[in-house]
Amino acid sequence: MTTPEQPTFPLTPDGVTAALRTLDVESWEIAEKLEAAGIKGTPMDECRCALAAYLYRLIPEAERVHVEAEDVRVIGWIPGEFGLDGDRISRLFELPPGAQDFVQDFDKGRYPNLIKEQS
Repeated sequence: MTTPEQPTFPLTPDGVTAALRTLDVESWEIAEKLEAAGIKGTPMDECRCALAAYLYRLIPEAERVHVEAEDVRVIGWIPGEFGLDGDRISRLFELPPGAQDFVQDFDKGRYPNLIKEQS
């Protein structure tokens, strides 16, 4: 099975907002999207849940992604011109309603195909 090419987004407020718009669908549609992308995660772990894993893939410059029930905090470094200086970003973004539902459903074990096996 081949997975469709996924877009990536820059670590900027507009880039994170655009990445979150890809999750503005129903919970089950998010589950299908994550499964098709081969994403797995750990329920009840805000940094290792399936949604966090997906956002790490969409926003490769993100150093940390913390997914909570209604919000996601994205942390990282935005390099300045020519890679010099730059700005640190640590910002809270509201999750779309379907993504909020997905977080609850995933934590309840509703999507077992997305649960990463513990080693």
